[in-house]
Amino acid sequence: MAFTIQIVILVRVIISSKCQLNLMIITLECISILWEDIMIYVYYYGINRNGVAMLTEFNKEIITKTAKTDYPISELIAKRWSARAFSTKHVEKSKLLSILEAARWAPSSRNEQPWRYIIFTNDNPEKINKAQSVLKEINDYAKRAPILICAITKKMYSDNGMPNRLHFHDLGAANENMFLEAFNQGLIMHEMGGFDVQKAREVFNIPEDYEVGIMIAIGYQDTHNVLPNRLREKAFIPRVRKPLSEIVFLEELGNGIEV
Repeated sequence: MAFTIQIVILVRVIISSKCQLNLMIITLECISILWEDIMIYVYYYGINRNGVAMLTEFNKEIITKTAKTDYPISELIAKRWSARAFSTKHVEKSKLLSILEAARWAPSSRNEQPWRYIIFTNDNPEKINKAQSVLKEINDYAKRAPILICAITKKMYSDNGMPNRLHFHDLGAANENMFLEAFNQGLIMHEMGGFDVQKAREVFNIPEDYEVGIMIAIGYQDTHNVLPNRLREKAFIPRVRKPLSEIVFLEELGNGIEV
């Protein structure tokens, strides 16, 4: 095992050029310098029984990605992430209803509540298969999810028929409520823009006064080895966000807030 770990260290030396060493010699100093790199490499790719880090053989644990925030935030918000490894396990109706109830209580312009959700579950395989047909190939992973939702939004205010320019904003607020409640219920959720919008309009019989928003998959989380190869490595990439100084400005755009 020591020999195979040295191979990994040697590869890291070659790639990073952090240590100027004879390629046949691995010193304790180099090991110390590269230890963080080694642990990241092991975390991303796992180690097989012989101690060799491999791209093609991952551990079988459920992945969590709690955000490393600069300032304290709600634990639920910190733990929310867009996982893709769905289990085919049935989701209890009570949990689904709680998620939808969370959406119901989202804020909206003039309390219009423009969001609408068309729900498909694996209780009706024929119908959920039809809903899956609108997804593009890049989102095939979502076909494992026991719940698929088409989120749409009403474009006009109900009381005066005038355009509601905030309808998409309000749908996003409701969707985020769903996202957080899904995690609160021990589930995962993923929103997808990769689908055939026109086909969705036809398949779901959506009238013209509604805008097709996004497709949503909900279910229990599975191990990442159920994902297509192209998504397995991506599942281990740490969550990152722009710093507050790049998104928050004091009094005028460009005057980044001091943090």
